[in-house]
Amino acid sequence: MAADATLIEGARRASRFTTADYLDALNSLGGNLATIVQNNLKTQEAARQRAHERMVAQIKSKKAKGDTYLTTKADEMAGNVNGPLQDSYGTVTADIQTFGKGQWLGNSDNNAQQAALSMNLSQAANDMGSISTHCGTWSKMLQPDSDYEGAPLSNAVSSEEFDYIANPQPAAKIIFEIPGEDAPREILIRDGKAVNAKDQMYMDEEVEDPRNPGEMTTRGDLMMNGGYKQLSFRYGLLKPIDQTESLTAPDLEQTDMIGPTMVDIDALMADGFEWVSADDIKTHVNNSQVNIDARGEIAKLGASQLSLGTTYSNASAGSSNSTTGEETRADKRIDFNPQLVRQEINTFIHADLKPHEMRSIINDPMVGQSTSMVNHLPTLFENSDIEKELAGVTTMVEGNEKLVFDLDGGGTVEGDAEINAMMDMIKNYDTENMSPDVKKAVDDLVKDYFFMYAKNQFILGAGGKYQSNMERGVTEVDETKLEDDPFSKIIDF
Repeated sequence: MAADATLIEGARRASRFTTADYLDALNSLGGNLATIVQNNLKTQEAARQRAHERMVAQIKSKKAKGDTYLTTKADEMAGNVNGPLQDSYGTVTADIQTFGKGQWLGNSDNNAQQAALSMNLSQAANDMGSISTHCGTWSKMLQPDSDYEGAPLSNAVSSEEFDYIANPQPAAKIIFEIPGEDAPREILIRDGKAVNAKDQMYMDEEVEDPRNPGEMTTRGDLMMNGGYKQLSFRYGLLKPIDQTESLTAPDLEQTDMIGPTMVDIDALMADGFEWVSADDIKTHVNNSQVNIDARGEIAKLGASQLSLGTTYSNASAGSSNSTTGEETRADKRIDFNPQLVRQEINTFIHADLKPHEMRSIINDPMVGQSTSMVNHLPTLFENSDIEKELAGVTTMVEGNEKLVFDLDGGGTVEGDAEINAMMDMIKNYDTENMSPDVKKAVDDLVKDYFFMYAKNQFILGAGGKYQSNMERGVTEVDETKLEDDPFSKIIDF
């Protein structure tokens, strides 16, 4: 009789899987043994073929999805890699090929993580767009063209600190969640590889695959194929740093018997750069521009006082009856108004002013001038008491009150080194290294500078000499009563 597959399988199980018993069981069922076996083999082969075809189809489908994902993200990235970064296509493509595609495919059964990975790369593309924009802005700040409407580079900064922008080296900072580690792990990547030796050594470590217990792999592979959860993918630029003093190779002969410490190893593998985020690049560029708004306010202040001085000079001095002293014609002259000028200055020098904005006011020339406040300070220190408040600022040292700028301990602030220290404090306007009292004194000094400037412009408009509160009808100034004008010592004014 013919034996169906169910009976054959039952015979095999009953035979306890021994070949002889299996064949005897089959013969007991009757039928053509060769035909039965041949048909069974054909069925198994067909099943294997179908399984193989499904696996190939899955591989092709997975590859196609991965290629589509990579292409989509590469196109998104390409739209943001331009200007000074246009030579970085290869770098960016290698980064997302190595640390983007594999991560996405490795999380094919986790839609939420795939969505997060996609957003990570979208953020990376936005970073590259921002970096491209601000590298371009930097170039135009140095050499403005007809299309550039922004501010030029401030004298408060040096072009050397922008070398990393002038010669951009994009690098990705990718953050992973590592099982067993307390904090997320940051890895710097460029051209699809670790940027520094420490990161590469970490990635080369062999560890157990958390998805396949007992199976060993490397940390780098887990970062690339989704074995480690990717938390963030951001782009920035590599900025060289000077390590000649802070990082020197350790004397290995003086280390412990077990070898150099981790601090020593860190010194041996010093990278010589830092990673600057897209946001920090934007801040660096924007904070290095001339404070155009303040320049406008200062120009307006000077112009208005010059005009008021001219009006004063042209106004009638009035007259009086020589006998009775009664007014016969009104005195139309309006004196310089110190209070009003102080109020105007407070509109552009105030508590909400950011440090870089104040640095620009101090270091950049006013409209129409070739030199700045910093250039004028030596003359003003010599011809006025503009530095009096700053020189008098004190601090407590071991319970004793001491002048902040008394460098030699002589109890006064008069020497060249002390004067230069005050000028450097003003020029740098580093609020992180200023006490509140020093900052207030510097702010007041800057306000005094522009008060002197405003008064100088009034005096110029009034004819170069000015005496306040003159008697009605009197036009000749008393040389002993002239208003002080330290700015007259500054040539370009």
